[in-house]
Amino acid sequence: WYATGPCHAIQLSKGPHKGRIVVPCNHGVFGNGTVSHIIYSDDAGETWHIGGNPGVGNESTVTELRNGDIMLNMRGPRDKDRVEKGAARLVAISHDGGITFDEPYLDKSLIEPVCNASIINYAPKGKPTGTLLFSNPDHMTRRKDMTVKQSDDSGKTWRTAFRLSDLPAAYSDLLVLENGDVAVFYETGEKTSYDTMTFTVIPSEAFKK
Repeated sequence: WYATGPCHAIQLSKGPHKGRIVVPCNHGVFGNGTVSHIIYSDDAGETWHIGGNPGVGNESTVTELRNGDIMLNMRGPRDKDRVEKGAARLVAISHDGGITFDEPYLDKSLIEPVCNASIINYAPKGKPTGTLLFSNPDHMTRRKDMTVKQSDDSGKTWRTAFRLSDLPAAYSDLLVLENGDVAVFYETGEKTSYDTMTFTVIPSEAFKK
């Protein structure tokens, strides 16, 4: 098994690896689980290299932090006791442009029903900030309640910024527009999480500190 994304890639904007394109990926052998990792290019996509992995994870999403580090945010495990453990996203940090990752941890503020999510630096002016946005179904067991959460301390703590719907919902992706508004493209529907794809723009006022 090998897959990219399915969320957006990023291009690093600062530090020794400025300009590097970083793509979140995952791989595995059927029956033996999966692992998240990144691939990267330092020549605008002409050539690609396999980067580091934290040894855990599945579908993943990636963002650049204000200090230039990379945060890999990963779909959590399907353990039978996952709800007791927190039913949360896995996170790992890289300090060297995605070549290696620190020990992964569960971010219990970002609960999930085992589903893809999206994370992005809220940087309408193009310069990474300490504010991150995260979208996913905000539920421990069901794919529903599409929500955007906000962190103003580079992912240490989170709060709900905007609840898009309490309907069934699944995969999503985020985009920060130049005027500060945030676009969300996500799966949703009245009956199932996959009836339609919906594109919504959230006004920047929702993300004021």
